[in-house]
Amino acid sequence: MPLSWTISPAQRLVIALARGDVAPHEFGAYIEAMQPVGGYRRMFVVSGMSSVFDTALMKSVGNAARDQAEREKIGPIAIVADNEAAYSSALVYAEAAQGIDRPIRIFREQHEARRWLDSFLSAETAAKG
Repeated sequence: MPLSWTISPAQRLVIALARGDVAPHEFGAYIEAMQPVGGYRRMFVVSGMSSVFDTALMKSVGNAARDQAEREKIGPIAIVADNEAAYSSALVYAEAAQGIDRPIRIFREQHEARRWLDSFLSAETAAKG
């Protein structure tokens, strides 16, 4: 499956990977799978994806994320884009998803994205402690 993900309840983290030819309907399956883990931190890695999505689709996915965030608390998302087309699509998504109480940041490197996401875990732990 070109769009796959792993959910780690122990780390409160979701890592999704899009590679190859990703079909638009796969984003719908991803969004549905994220319903029970809305507050988890998420890393969405776009690595070697051959599909190029138009602006309308990325706005639609961003709008769906914004709508979900209006209903429930949503965790931060780090998008890792390894090429210009993916980066441009991520910008469209992030702009459409704005207005929600969830940090969204786009990165070029996975380790930078993970460090940023881990800073939220540290903040959660400090708030509980």
